[in-house]
Amino acid sequence: MPNPLDPSLATLIERHTGPVKQLRPTEHGRGSDLTALAETEAGAVFVKAMRDRGRAGGRRDSLLREIAVAPHLGGLAPALLWGEADSGWVVGGWEAAEGRPVDLRPGSTDLPAVVDVVRRVGELPLPEVAEDWPEQRWDRFVAPGEEDLFAGRALLYTDWHPHNFLLGPAGCWLVDWSWPTRGAAFISPALLVVELVAAGHQPAAAQGLLADCPAWSGAPAAAVDAFAAAHALMCRSAADRRPQQPWLAAVADAAECWAAHRAEG
Repeated sequence: MPNPLDPSLATLIERHTGPVKQLRPTEHGRGSDLTALAETEAGAVFVKAMRDRGRAGGRRDSLLREIAVAPHLGGLAPALLWGEADSGWVVGGWEAAEGRPVDLRPGSTDLPAVVDVVRRVGELPLPEVAEDWPEQRWDRFVAPGEEDLFAGRALLYTDWHPHNFLLGPAGCWLVDWSWPTRGAAFISPALLVVELVAAGHQPAAAQGLLADCPAWSGAPAAAVDAFAAAHALMCRSAADRRPQQPWLAAVADAAECWAAHRAEG
């Protein structure tokens, strides 16, 4: 393998791909120890790998979830070709998909494709593997008992970053399923509302874009209100902990804008 790489990881990858002619790190996905396109005789494969340090949680478990959920995504994401944990690594190989990030700004012609992806996420059945992945990240930001409003049996996608959409000739892919959870169906579209506000939409307009998504339109207003308030608190807490990352403050501003809109009724 031409690029410098841990020999045990190189062996593990080539066990599935055959000889790798070139390994090209991707621009995004720096939360993993490796995200790269492996050029092989059979074509390109997207590879993601994390060291297995023998500790539960964190990025290791995130990649294990991404591998486990991949067969259940109904064509929304590139196909998983293989996944394995061995030799101190967790590694997965996916079909290499062509596409560009979406533009979430008002007036973008990408918005219908984005909304269609959100609708399709809401239609996914909950796979058995996700039964033990209850969503709990917002529980500490609500009053006791309110966390029940966020419980449910929907498979959730919670990272609606523009770079996690790949819009190309084959349609729109949704990539980086690195922390799927089980919860109330409205949570996935609610998180996209915040991304839309961050991209320049007014809260009412952002919500209106999702009017035809059953996971959103059928949500109890009180549950969405509670979630908006909890999400704003969580985002501001994250921004305050990491002031050197201004994008966190921008997301917190958008979340607070949306929460204020919900509170106004």
